[in-house]
Amino acid sequence: MSDLLEKKGKKVFSPTLTGLGERSRLLNKDINLDTHITDIVNVIKWEGLNDICLVVHSYGGWVGSGALEQIGGRVSSIVWFDAYKPKDGQKPIDFTNEGFRKAFLNSMEKASRAFLSHRRSCHLSSSMRRTGTMSTRS
Repeated sequence: MSDLLEKKGKKVFSPTLTGLGERSRLLNKDINLDTHITDIVNVIKWEGLNDICLVVHSYGGWVGSGALEQIGGRVSSIVWFDAYKPKDGQKPIDFTNEGFRKAFLNSMEKASRAFLSHRRSCHLSSSMRRTGTMSTRS
């Protein structure tokens, strides 16, 4: 699609969101919807773009919706191409069924416990390397 638009003389930006595609090396537990909104807002601001047509697809509907709150004055039109179009206050998990929500929240809880357990063992291990002993705080 970008090629077709550029052949017609249009300037096209197709930013990759942090933690995805060629930017997957940046993936970490802190990457979230706000990160992706900032990705888009920054491209628009840094490139000095105005009077743009913002095209969003799938999950990009969430990102585009959030970006519009910050750069709406620079957007002349938006295309929701098979994209989520959330209402104010809705979260992505609101669009799933109860079974998925339970499974997702359960896996997040397990991942959180595993992450905390891993951090504790890393902390103890680094303490042992520094001092040759293991100490605990009470």
